[in-house]
Amino acid sequence: MGRAAHIGFLLFIAGSLSLWAQEPAARKALKIPLTKITVKKGSLRPGVGIQGEMPAQAYQGKVAGETILFFDLNGDEMLAPEMDGMAMSYGPFIVTAPETLLLKTGQYKLSFEGTKELLLTPEDLGPAQAVVADASLMTEIRVRSALRPAALDVKASADCLKHIEYLKTNGMIDGSAGMALHKEDPSKPGYTADGAAAGAGGDIYPQIPSIAKAIQGWYQSVWHAVPIVDPGLTKFGVAMKYNMGVLYFNGRAHSSLGQNLPYPPDGATGIPRSFGENGELPNPVPGTSYGKGCGLPVFVRSAATLESATLIDATGKPVAGTISSPAKPANAEWPSNSGVAVFIPAKPLAPMSVYKAIFRIQKDQDPISWTFTTAK
Repeated sequence: MGRAAHIGFLLFIAGSLSLWAQEPAARKALKIPLTKITVKKGSLRPGVGIQGEMPAQAYQGKVAGETILFFDLNGDEMLAPEMDGMAMSYGPFIVTAPETLLLKTGQYKLSFEGTKELLLTPEDLGPAQAVVADASLMTEIRVRSALRPAALDVKASADCLKHIEYLKTNGMIDGSAGMALHKEDPSKPGYTADGAAAGAGGDIYPQIPSIAKAIQGWYQSVWHAVPIVDPGLTKFGVAMKYNMGVLYFNGRAHSSLGQNLPYPPDGATGIPRSFGENGELPNPVPGTSYGKGCGLPVFVRSAATLESATLIDATGKPVAGTISSPAKPANAEWPSNSGVAVFIPAKPLAPMSVYKAIFRIQKDQDPISWTFTTAK
């Protein structure tokens, strides 16, 4: 080895050692001071699974430009993930503070020093770090839906990418294959069991410019929205390549909290007014262009027969729309109805308006009624 090459080699080793030494420091916990504040009574509502009277005080911290309130729900004068609650600017709900929180800047493990300090330890997400900012929309959607945030899963995200590569290899990346996009043929090139699982268990959005755009579109649909706002969802994978987005729900635990749970939740604010601009397949509203031009779907998680569904606007008038349930699906091509009883308004809802939904699931049961407020 020549002198120049030898020096270059030593510099390379030194640089590598320097990067290696810095890596643990890069994942060192961020210390966020918490300030005790008084919360206006009635300004926040309990999310799914949160019971008891809401505390009058919260502990406030600012993380990546977002103000987060933490609540000592069990009254032990300590804060702890899974035991206590949190609220964000996205909506009026206190939800369970998770062990892992996905934000625009990264995904962090949560811990606390009593009630004085929030500790955020960054996770190494590998290639999935590239989609963190967009994928963090899942945190906003779930908090807005009165649900605890779900965590981004590194392996599941890699599985999504495998499925996208399969679609590319087999000439299906343009989305023209329809529902076949969810399947992989073991006899075809690029097949993997992991990719097949991601395709079968996820939402797929072809010809979309960003994963954030895809998530927003799924959120404003029916069949693709159901797993996004599943109260049992704990983790998910996501990937974006070749203008193809895949969102894989690999962590959906059975939850009794889901029975007869309405969406949007009671008291929700800032709710989208319209169906996703690109519609949805299978078509949830026969006679329309895949639901395009309709209003935001309103649904209840129930496999029972939907006897009636009424959505009343701010003037007291009922809204025209389509009713569908597993017992009486509007589209026979999707007989499961994704396990929800749904009402889809014929037109977009009015801005900044309060709507009341009344669903009668069975004749011998009291109707389920709730209200929500739309966005601008």
